[in-house]
Amino acid sequence: MFDKIAERIREWDVNGFSKPLFMEIWPTSSCNLACLFCRGSFESIKKEKEFELNKTLKLVREAISFGVQKFFISGGEGGEPFMRKKFTLSLMKLIKKRCRKGFVITNGTLIDKKTAKKIVVMKWDEIVLSIDGHNSKIHNYLRGKSGVFDKSISAARFLTSWKETLKSTSPRLIVQMVLTKKNYMNLEKMIELCNFIGCDEFWIQPLMVVNLQSTEFKLEKNQIKELKMIIQRAKKIANKYGIQTNIENFAKNKFIENSNEIYKILLEDSEEGKFLDIPCYEPWYRLTLTSEGKIGPCASLAKKMGIGTNSIKKAWISKPFQNIRSQIFNKNLSETCKTCCMGKVFDNREIRRILKMQVKR
Repeated sequence: MFDKIAERIREWDVNGFSKPLFMEIWPTSSCNLACLFCRGSFESIKKEKEFELNKTLKLVREAISFGVQKFFISGGEGGEPFMRKKFTLSLMKLIKKRCRKGFVITNGTLIDKKTAKKIVVMKWDEIVLSIDGHNSKIHNYLRGKSGVFDKSISAARFLTSWKETLKSTSPRLIVQMVLTKKNYMNLEKMIELCNFIGCDEFWIQPLMVVNLQSTEFKLEKNQIKELKMIIQRAKKIANKYGIQTNIENFAKNKFIENSNEIYKILLEDSEEGKFLDIPCYEPWYRLTLTSEGKIGPCASLAKKMGIGTNSIKKAWISKPFQNIRSQIFNKNLSETCKTCCMGKVFDNREIRRILKMQVKR
């Protein structure tokens, strides 16, 4: 994946133009949960008319023709994609029919046995289940609803069961957890849970403080210190079960403490050299379609700086997109970049590493 991204970046360097590689789609900004640390649970977000399915499918077809290879379906502003189940499944079906890669992140509570079978039959590539505790007490509390832990676990079991029945290796099942005071000490138990439900990967994301309430869940310095030892033990268990994980990335304090200021790390990471000094590469290979039909260069900027258009190509080469690339090229990161997820730091590091190797050749 990162090799292909680096190729697209090099095309910009050589030709001054390249085509997008990834596209993120938000079917909806609505959700059936009320997560205590989620922006969508407490912000008074103006609900605009959601984009029509036919128009979205048209843009997906154009994106494929324009060079997009992988699609990410997620919930903008805390939304749950399967709140619009027919919409989301239709998107997934088209993406796989056109032989492209697909990724969905979901809380899993709306994936029943019938839906799980459809996902396995179409050979969808990756499903990320957001699960924040190894038991119902922790997960249901953080998710703000009772009974949702069992539903998320059932979704995983439905998927793995259909994979076994249909002798399929798809979709790859990933569990993602937001790291908080309530669950950081249970990483080992989370990996045990992943093994139990047939999970292939386990990811963590540091908590972003988005309101006064979420401040209560941010790890303190002594807990971050303790986390380092927990990560070492959890990694051994992951290796034992053959579960891939990103937990080692968060053994350094700054990746937990600075979760609301990742732009500082992005700027620190940039190096001298054309296209090596870009702090974030996303606008050069990725675009996002919001639930209202706006198109932006990445998930963080799409809502505030996205444009309304019926053409992927026009958006990609538009002046607003070019202005954003120019700002980032000149290390002028937007305030919105502060709200991006820490995982982007590691993505950009890997892209830069590959670019440096290509420059040396």
